Amino acid sequence: MIQITDAKWIRLVERGGRQLAEVEFRTNHPEFKQGVAYVAKSEDHSNPYRVAMVFRKEVDAELDWFDNSYHQAYTELSNSFTDNRSEDWERLCEDAIRFGPIRGELDRYWS
Repeated sequence: MIQITDAKWIRLVERGGRQLAEVEFRTNHPEFKQGVAYVAKSEDHSNPYRVAMVFRKEVDAELDWFDNSYHQAYTELSNSFTDNRSEDWERLCEDAIRFGPIRGELDRYWS
């Protein structure tokens, strides 16, 4: 089972006319070491945040210190939410939101 080993709040961004929080995370899985989740505010009070998009980050910051979007450093995984592994992906992203201070930072920016 993939587990989150680290997560950090990056910034608020606007994508498709909506405001999203960018959360970068690392996992214990050798083939999916890092990812980026874009989190949207939800109207559901029991679950106030939902993952809008998730990407696998395929570039190691130690090798490519200039984090840019001009090369294929990211692979979108959001479409895989519709397959039979969707519960796994959603759980992983929810774990990233709950990791450390991430939830508190989301609350602070969207309060």
